[in-house]
Amino acid sequence: MEKDFLFVDVVLPIAVPNLYTYSVPESLQKNVKAGQRVVVQFGKKKLYTALIYKVHKNKPELYKAKQIENILDAEPIVNEKQFALWKWIADYYMCTIGEVMNAALPSGLKLSSETKLLLNTEAEIKSEELTDDEFLIYEALQKNKILTLNEVEEIIQNNSALKVIKSLLDKNFIRIYEELKERFKPKVEEFVRLTQYASDENNLKKIFDELEKRAFKQLEVMMEFVHLSSILKEIKKSELLKRKDASSSVIDSLIKKNIFEVYSKETGRFASQDASSVSKTLSSEQEAALKRIKEEWKKKEVVLFHGVTSSGKTEIYVRLIEETLKQGKQVLYLLPEIALTTQVVSRIKKYFGDKLGVYHSKFNENERVEVWNEINKHQNSNSKFQVILGARSSL
Repeated sequence: MEKDFLFVDVVLPIAVPNLYTYSVPESLQKNVKAGQRVVVQFGKKKLYTALIYKVHKNKPELYKAKQIENILDAEPIVNEKQFALWKWIADYYMCTIGEVMNAALPSGLKLSSETKLLLNTEAEIKSEELTDDEFLIYEALQKNKILTLNEVEEIIQNNSALKVIKSLLDKNFIRIYEELKERFKPKVEEFVRLTQYASDENNLKKIFDELEKRAFKQLEVMMEFVHLSSILKEIKKSELLKRKDASSSVIDSLIKKNIFEVYSKETGRFASQDASSVSKTLSSEQEAALKRIKEEWKKKEVVLFHGVTSSGKTEIYVRLIEETLKQGKQVLYLLPEIALTTQVVSRIKKYFGDKLGVYHSKFNENERVEVWNEINKHQNSNSKFQVILGARSSL
C-alpha cells in the first residue's frame, strides 16, 4: 500500500508572489489545520513563521517540497474569512498576500531568522518554571542581553527553536526587539496582600496586639487593609498608603515583619469595567436619523452620517452596535487617529463594559496578541471582546 502524503500551501510574511507548498511529516499530520502557524525554511538558511492557507494531497510538480519544521499553534489563529479579506486586499492594492499578512498580524505572532529577542525585565522568572531548552536561552540572554533566532538555533541545536521562543513569549519571559522602538510601556502597579503567616487568624491577633503596643501607624495601615479586603479582591499599595497618608516605609516595615508581601501586576490601560449605562431614549431627530441610516443600508453598504460635535451621534452608534451584537456579530469602531481613542473609549465603555476591546499601534505586542486571540474565540462564541475600537491598525 502506497504511503499517503500530506502537503500544505503556506503564506510567508514577505513579498513573494505565490503560495509555497511544503510536505507535512507523518508525526505532525494529525495536528495540521489551515490557519495555524508553522515553521518553514525558505531559501538556504532562513526560517519563518508561515501560515497554512490550505491542507491537501497534491504533490508540487515543479520542485521538491521541503518539510515543515514545526507547528506552533494547537488551533488556527487565522480563519477563512480573514484569508478571504487578505486576498481581496492583495488584489485591490496590487500587493502580495504575504505583505498583507505582515501588516495584519501583530509582531508577537511573527518570527523570522532576523528576529531579535531580549529578557522581559518586568517578569519574575523562576528557573524551575523553565524547560531545559528554555533555561539555556534564559542563561544566554542574561549574558548577551539580545539574541537572534539564528543564535537561539545554535544554542539549542535542534529544530524546535521557534517552539521554545513561542513558549517563552507565552510565559511573558521574553520580548521581541521591535518593542524597544515603541514608547508605550504597559501599566504595572504594586498590590499588597497578607503573607501565609499573617493569614492565620491566631497569628493575625498576635500581630494586632504587637502593633498596638509599638507601631501605631503600622496598626492604622493594617486596619485599613482589613477594611479594604472586605470590599476589594486586590488592594493597590498606592491606594492603601493614600487612605492613611502613610509613607512606603510603613509598608516596608510590615514586609520585614513577615506581615505583608507586595506583588506587581500589569493592569493594562483600561481597568475592568461592567456596563453601567443603557442606551438612552432617542430624540425625534435621532430616531429620524437612525431610520434613514437603516433605509440607506438597504441600497448601499456605506452611509455618510454627518453631525456637529455634541449633536448626539454617539447614541445612534450605540443603538446600531447593540442591534448588531444581538445578531451574534462583532463590531469594529474605527477612529481617524489614536489621540481620539481615550476620549471615545470612556464613553463607549459605559455601555459595553468588558465587551469593548481596544487595539492600536501604541499598545505593546503582548496586549495586541491578547486582543487578537480573544477575537478569534468568537468562532466558539467565547470571545471576551465583541466590540473593537481603534485606529487603522485595528482593521
